[in-house]
Amino acid sequence: MASIQTDLQRQLDSVECHFTWNLSCNVSILHRQQERLEDRSRHGCTWEGHLYNLLGYVVYHIQDSAEEALLHLRQAEVVLKEQEPEGRGPRLLVNQANLAWVHYHLGELPECQSYLEEVTRLQEEFPAPPGCELHPEVYGEKGWTLVKFEHDFQKLAVANFEMALRGETDRKEWHVGLALAKYKVYFNEGNEELRGEIIEQIKIAKTKDPDNLRMLAMYWNALADVGKKTEETGSSDEALTCLRKAEKMIREQGEEEKDCLLLVNQANLAWVHYLRDLLVSRRIESTCDESTEQGHKAPLR
Repeated sequence: MASIQTDLQRQLDSVECHFTWNLSCNVSILHRQQERLEDRSRHGCTWEGHLYNLLGYVVYHIQDSAEEALLHLRQAEVVLKEQEPEGRGPRLLVNQANLAWVHYHLGELPECQSYLEEVTRLQEEFPAPPGCELHPEVYGEKGWTLVKFEHDFQKLAVANFEMALRGETDRKEWHVGLALAKYKVYFNEGNEELRGEIIEQIKIAKTKDPDNLRMLAMYWNALADVGKKTEETGSSDEALTCLRKAEKMIREQGEEEKDCLLLVNQANLAWVHYLRDLLVSRRIESTCDESTEQGHKAPLR
């Protein structure tokens, strides 16, 4: 039995998952993570499988409950299997390794071994692309997880999203993750050139994921922070469309939170209307000024 446990422990230490990523074990940080993750799970999340994977890890450390962690990891497994065409694929690599870890801590060694074998099968069926040590799905989930922790972890998130994009250059999730991580880590510390690169990455992300309200808001905030004025055609109309989508989403939430968010959203709508009217009036004034100036400069006949 001891030799079996030693062999399993060796295998567990070699897999890529939340339990081997040396994440923060600070209780106050993990409590905040739990609150945020549970809130996101109630309101929907495009990274739902990753969310339940991380929640399983967080709950395990806060409550010291492998049973509770197992519930969340199984939720993640169901979601991730639904996202794979045949019910299994590389999205499950991290989840199956997490499940192996938790079963090991429950003393359920046959189950642990079974999940480790599934990780090995997935690695063989879905190998990492050339130039990557890990599959892009692993880099992506690792980046998504790290970006939610402290500054040093967020730096590592940047590197993981860059590696994910090396393997899957057009994947919108990795572009969004890289934009978010770079913005968090470097935007307030960077020089003008670096800020410009980050703004360009945010622009790429919002273009690839046009329904992502966070990327759109981040783009406007970044432009405002560097004092860059943009008069892109349709930008104010894009803002209005985006805010109306947000209003529809807000109305589906709880009453108390909905009232507060609707108030903020209505203020945003009013502000965008004002900016659009101001932009139109300035364009009219500019056109009039140019016409007047050209009139003054007209040659005498």
